[in-house]
Amino acid sequence: MIGSRTFEDEFAYGFDDPIDTVSYSRAVRISGWLVNIKAQPIHGIRLIARNGLWPRRVTRARRKRSRPDIALEFPNVPDARASGFLIETQLRSGRNQISIQVQDEQKRWRTFFSTAIKVLPLDLLEKAGFPNVRDHFADKLQHRRNATEIHPPASESVDGKAERPQFQARRVVIYGTLRSNLFIREVGELVAAGFAELGCETELLFDRLPERENNDALQIVLTPHEYYNLFLLEQVPRKTARELSTNLVFLCTEQPATGWFEQNLRWSCYARAVADINPLGVESYRAHGIRAWIFRGKASARN
Repeated sequence: MIGSRTFEDEFAYGFDDPIDTVSYSRAVRISGWLVNIKAQPIHGIRLIARNGLWPRRVTRARRKRSRPDIALEFPNVPDARASGFLIETQLRSGRNQISIQVQDEQKRWRTFFSTAIKVLPLDLLEKAGFPNVRDHFADKLQHRRNATEIHPPASESVDGKAERPQFQARRVVIYGTLRSNLFIREVGELVAAGFAELGCETELLFDRLPERENNDALQIVLTPHEYYNLFLLEQVPRKTARELSTNLVFLCTEQPATGWFEQNLRWSCYARAVADINPLGVESYRAHGIRAWIFRGKASARN
């Protein structure tokens, strides 16, 4: 249990585990305890999550969970023995501003804890049948994050010369279509959250035309065969689509030797580059003379 804290000399509370500021799952679980030191009744506990322009998400806590340890700490508070609570909620990708509130004896909601949780959702990998890949990514990202916190990267090399940054693009635009299925849209959210974690200005746009000029941006298209067939070719002639493709990086997810893969291949020869989540797909693109790289859940740049 994390050490207890007080709020306005009226409430005491604590959490059973630290609340991490980065989560690799949308599912967040927070358990702890809360008592009114003055032995006044508590009518509720809730979590409010805000994420950009999305509507706020409110989750009520399950309360009155047995906490004999808290009863020993607060023997003069009758409700201390049932002061435990559990909050289970789903957060959106990206930065979530979290507020945990208590409803006091006058049924007023009062915030007693606030933090920000950045969600980089790897759940979709597990849903797609790759739980080991999901765990591998989560372990790698957590290890990298811990190493960064312990050893911040130096801005200069040993000989005093400035090091060349690994990733240079500061703006990333990801294009998709709302006519794609939920899995593909979640892939887009995952990629966008990853670039945002790297400090890039990131946009995830649906049913929007790409920029004709890069303007120092990395432009990525999710599943080109869907974006082109279900949106782009309905908006512009094929000649214009080919011209736009020269500034685009394709992020592909289809198995080789399928009709969808062949449609991706048809447009890939015009693309700036191709990335695929499947090593077999990368090999197949390269066999056709297409510049292709495996997508490993992290960004790198090449000149």
